[in-house]
Amino acid sequence: MTFFDGREVLLCGFPLANEVNVELAAQRRRLKRWLERSVESILYVGPRAIDCRSPTRFGFRKCWVARPSKRSAELVADCTGDRGTIMTSRTFRRALAAPYEVRIQSGEIPSWQHLALVENYFRRRNLDPVLADQAITVLRMLGSSQVDLVEAWSEDVLVGFLTLRPAFRSRSIAYHLFRNDDDGVGDFLVAHAILHARHHGIRGINLGPSPSAGIYRHKLKWRAIPGVPPYFAIHWARGLLARRHFVSLGTRLLRLPAPR
Repeated sequence: MTFFDGREVLLCGFPLANEVNVELAAQRRRLKRWLERSVESILYVGPRAIDCRSPTRFGFRKCWVARPSKRSAELVADCTGDRGTIMTSRTFRRALAAPYEVRIQSGEIPSWQHLALVENYFRRRNLDPVLADQAITVLRMLGSSQVDLVEAWSEDVLVGFLTLRPAFRSRSIAYHLFRNDDDGVGDFLVAHAILHARHHGIRGINLGPSPSAGIYRHKLKWRAIPGVPPYFAIHWARGLLARRHFVSLGTRLLRLPAPR
């Protein structure tokens, strides 16, 4: 898969569902075709390392490299309810017993309570390229009919919600989890997301990669297993974009001042 925004191109080297493997030689040829065009930034993500030398011959500078690690694997939580899965565990039953009310909606205008939880989430974190892109897209996602909001309420107070993309083939995708500091809110939301997915015949929820060791341990607690293997990523840039940390279209439009 390839995504091009006019100045930056993202090359995904992972195989599609009906492909057994993606040969590195084919990836190198695809990279070379983009190097010969007028793009200013190239981000490659795939299961294995790719040749890092050829872009320098076209005036690109290597900005950063991310080597595969167990935390970068996309972990998937089982929703089948089969014996030995998370739905048969004490962890799951304890999460469902938390003193909150679950509500599920989609396609509605987000309330001030939703927006307050989102703002608090971003305010408490240092902005990086991933968070910057999330901040730009999250509001559009909240009101989309293609995204379910799994919500936790304590009387009339929204204490947390999880954004869940309905099934792509046999899996849903959990994009974000916003919550306050009340005990058990995160576990409550994950448990009900699993129930909601199973009700719609979905076999698993992709919980994504883990930006921290704590998040990785939390996903392992839910017996999530790798659905997409750890990735190798490398970013090259040239021209004006070689001097910036935020290079995606949204962050460029906002002119985020983030020198390397």
